[in-house]
Amino acid sequence: MTTPGLLALAEAARHIGVEEYPPGSNRQPFGVWFNSNAVPWCAIFCSYVFHAAGVELCAGFDGAGVRPGKGCAWVPTIRAWLEARGWWRGPHETPEPGDLVLFDWGLDGKLDHIGIVERSLPPQIVTIEGNLRNGVGRMTRDTAHVAGYGRIGG
Repeated sequence: MTTPGLLALAEAARHIGVEEYPPGSNRQPFGVWFNSNAVPWCAIFCSYVFHAAGVELCAGFDGAGVRPGKGCAWVPTIRAWLEARGWWRGPHETPEPGDLVLFDWGLDGKLDHIGIVERSLPPQIVTIEGNLRNGVGRMTRDTAHVAGYGRIGG
């Protein structure tokens, strides 16, 4: 069965290699689409690929960074929306391809980054992320900084 997460993952993979221009500017096509360019854009990228899969992140939700018809640009708001929908999974659960993964680097007590799980390789995960080294890329990460996962649709 093809889930929205798998559709979003396939869309994310199509954009690997898209880069900011100029480098370090946060200017890229997903920000143009979101009508908010030159800002941190990991959540905007996730909003874009899920929108392409037919899901609007944070639809009908009131919170920072929500842009009706597009999605959300603020990782903590996405977590609150996932929790409200019953789609939040804790950091010790095994993610599935297409799950959102939310990270906390432990710097300020707030969520810092978001991507999409491509596969699980305990104790690591492989992700596709926007705003990764000035572009869209694939990353293998240790799960130590995973705050949790979001499985769209439950």
